[in-house]
Amino acid sequence: MMRVLGLTLVIVFGWTVSGAEASCSGSGQTWNCTAGTTPAQINAAIASASDGATFTFAAGSYTWGGGTVIAPPLDKGISLVCESQGACDVFYSGGFPGVWRPGCCTGGSSSRFYRISGFHFTAGTGATIWFAWDDSPETTLSQLRVDHNTWTLGDDDIWMLTSNRTALYLYGVIDHNVITAASMANTIAFQYTAGYDSSSPPLNRMGTDRNLFVEDNVITSTVGGGAGCLDAFGTSTGWVWRFNTITNCRLTTHGVMHSWGPSNVEYYGNRLIYNASATFPDGFRAIHHQGSGQFGFWKNSFTSASPLGDAMAVLHYRSFQPAGAPACNGTNSLDGNRSPSSTYLGYPCFHQPGRDLDGLLYPGFAFLNVNAATNAKVDLEINGSGSGPPDYTNTHFKFDRDVYNAVGASAQSSSTSPFNGTTGIGHGTLANRPATCTTTTEAADAGRGGVLYWATDQGNWNSSTSNPNGVQQNGADGVLYMCTATNTWSVYYAPYAYPHPLQSGGAPPGGGGGGVPSAPSNLRIVP
Repeated sequence: MMRVLGLTLVIVFGWTVSGAEASCSGSGQTWNCTAGTTPAQINAAIASASDGATFTFAAGSYTWGGGTVIAPPLDKGISLVCESQGACDVFYSGGFPGVWRPGCCTGGSSSRFYRISGFHFTAGTGATIWFAWDDSPETTLSQLRVDHNTWTLGDDDIWMLTSNRTALYLYGVIDHNVITAASMANTIAFQYTAGYDSSSPPLNRMGTDRNLFVEDNVITSTVGGGAGCLDAFGTSTGWVWRFNTITNCRLTTHGVMHSWGPSNVEYYGNRLIYNASATFPDGFRAIHHQGSGQFGFWKNSFTSASPLGDAMAVLHYRSFQPAGAPACNGTNSLDGNRSPSSTYLGYPCFHQPGRDLDGLLYPGFAFLNVNAATNAKVDLEINGSGSGPPDYTNTHFKFDRDVYNAVGASAQSSSTSPFNGTTGIGHGTLANRPATCTTTTEAADAGRGGVLYWATDQGNWNSSTSNPNGVQQNGADGVLYMCTATNTWSVYYAPYAYPHPLQSGGAPPGGGGGGVPSAPSNLRIVP
């Protein structure tokens, strides 16, 4: 039973004294809060705490929200931790701007550590975490951790994590949380709606710490699956979802029609399950990327109640010109507009799938994705909005140029089988990588596109031997190579260190995939 205690706030020499009523007490970096403490009382204590302080909350009931946000400022990193994981029951309500808003509210950049851990949240209305509002100044938070919490969500538009529509850069990790919803028909567990930063657009962040990582979580919808566990748009923050267990909801992102879409997304090692209660029991669009920037989908497993549909789908709205879209057809100065126009029809389109914000080619890739041991491939969707012709998807977005699929589910048995270096992606030991390989035929993209090979015995980015959620691990670490010139292989991508360093209390070291050779200068994905 939830209960709200009578509350009295007493301030002596700038900090809160504990007593019979709910409050926070302490000094410096060590604070303790009794059950029932309100956001206003927590904020008063934060004002007197030191940078790097940890607030430990007693087991019991709390009511947060109602328009008052727990708001650590940019100049003061604060951790909120329940004394016993799951023993702090928080009922939150009051709509926006949520319950916890680190780095609030003046805009700027902070490398301080912000954490919220161990709470059990039950939804009333609104969002638990709301980093900023539509008119907020540009903000960068470099060290976030949201971990070991549980959420019980209702069948409504209730978001666990959301942000703003101005440029907002969020880096860190969301790990070991358990999110349960009666239905994901309307609920979205994570929503990120940041805008496009035209002054300093982010470039080439796959495989680096300059992303928001969602790893080792369990997200379950009893029924539904029409909505996404994730909905995101805007270029400022890239997403990495890895080693999560997801039931009856989808990984979705909006694309170029929404602040030019995410700059980059990586989905790997996830287990996606769709049972008979799902909106799409065949797992249709389990991963749905609505078209922008760099992307990679690999080592995901799909389990469905009926034969698998198109589990991974990518589409590009500007290729079929729905109402209101800035058409990519050879007449828009935003685009590359290669000649002859009758052949390219605007290609390459601005920030289209497989291109960064500079217009440089970074092909998408999909490999080692399986359903019942069958190789699952990414599908290119045509005319996804139902609008009429023309549709230039097949001109703007081609296999073995803008996106590469695995040739099959089997590893290399030799240097020529099953992947022979002419099309698609192969995987296996470095010794079995083909000696010959095919690169892009587009002169303007020379050195930036070609067939790919995942060398399973290279790299050292993964220090984990098992996954707490039972997700199939990736085995050997792995490094992805590209054929950057005829019969020449170069490093293209390696994942960022796993587990994320913030899981063990370390600061992200910066840089790339860990223990891999540097990429050639014209490929900037792996620093």
